[in-house]
Amino acid sequence: MQQRKFSRVFFSRKVEISIKEGNDVQYNYDFSEGMIDNLSLKGMFIKTEKILPLNATIFIKIPLSEIVSIDILGRVIRKADDGVAVFFTDIDIDSFSHLKNIIANNLGDDEIIEKELNEQTVN
Repeated sequence: MQQRKFSRVFFSRKVEISIKEGNDVQYNYDFSEGMIDNLSLKGMFIKTEKILPLNATIFIKIPLSEIVSIDILGRVIRKADDGVAVFFTDIDIDSFSHLKNIIANNLGDDEIIEKELNEQTVN
C-alpha cells in the first residue's frame, strides 16, 4: 500500500476544471466544475460528474476571492465513481503559498508542513 508523503486535509471548495490540449488551456472547451473533497501539497480529490480520462492533463482553478485564485496544472491519476484524484504537476509560487497556508491552517500546525517540505528536499 502506498504511503502518503504529505498531509491531507478536508477542504470543501468549488473548483473550475478544464482539459489542457496542446500548449493552451481551453477555458471554453470541455470546461466543468467540481468540489474539492481533500487536498494536499501534491494533489487533491475532486468530486465531479464530469468524466475525465485517466492521465489527462487538467487545469484547476480554485477561486479564493474575486481577484485571488490558486491555479494548478495536474494529471488525473485515479478515477472513482464520484470523482478523480489529481497529482499536481505545476503550480506557481503564489498559488503554492496560498495552498500551503490553507493546509497549514486546516492542520492547525505550520511545523508539520515545513517538516514535510524539508523531508522532500532532502530525499
